[in-house]
Amino acid sequence: MRRVAARGWLAGSTLTVALMGWAVVGSSEAAEQGSREPALLTVHDWLEREHASLRRYLAIVRQAAHDYAYGYKTPTLLLPCLVDLYAGRISAAHAVERRVVHPVLRAELPAELQQILRLVEHDQESEAHTITLLQQRIEHSLPPERSEEVARLCDDLAQTLNRHIVFYEERFYPVIEALSPPQQQQMLRDIARGERALFDPDDRKRWEDLLAYIEAQIDQVAGRIW
Repeated sequence: MRRVAARGWLAGSTLTVALMGWAVVGSSEAAEQGSREPALLTVHDWLEREHASLRRYLAIVRQAAHDYAYGYKTPTLLLPCLVDLYAGRISAAHAVERRVVHPVLRAELPAELQQILRLVEHDQESEAHTITLLQQRIEHSLPPERSEEVARLCDDLAQTLNRHIVFYEERFYPVIEALSPPQQQQMLRDIARGERALFDPDDRKRWEDLLAYIEAQIDQVAGRIW
């Protein structure tokens, strides 16, 4: 599997610090809402929270695939933010799933669903490879408004992300929800431990702010988000 840098393409740069600082200053209401976020009582709660961010990210990827394919105007930082959000946010959630959720699923899934779990993990490797190719494209030069190569890569990424959501919610959720309360609580402890190993406590808020920033930029330029 191609390894994606944990901090992403923009992370740590003056630009990212400025963008995230702007978002934090302008989101006091969101911060208050975040402080009132309900406790995670089950693994399903954690997955639903992660999938909420994943669906927003998927909408951005689909928007990029469409607009790059047809030459529509896009925010200048759309592709860098897309890469950075995957490297810092989506790949971290995938890593926690692989470390904590997938071992439990392997022990619980019926034989016919084991192949689906293997496909999900293969998709995650494909996503990381796609992000690496997009990162290389950025390092070479920002793409023109019409770019069939970038559009194809974004479309590939969108397909695997969508398949991840569908497989989890239709095939894996029932298995996870059937786990006993002690199993659920142990998994939640392991998930929390895995997240602490991957990012700092404040990182989740920063990535959410960057997600909100690029959503606002797309809405301003395109007047819509898929």
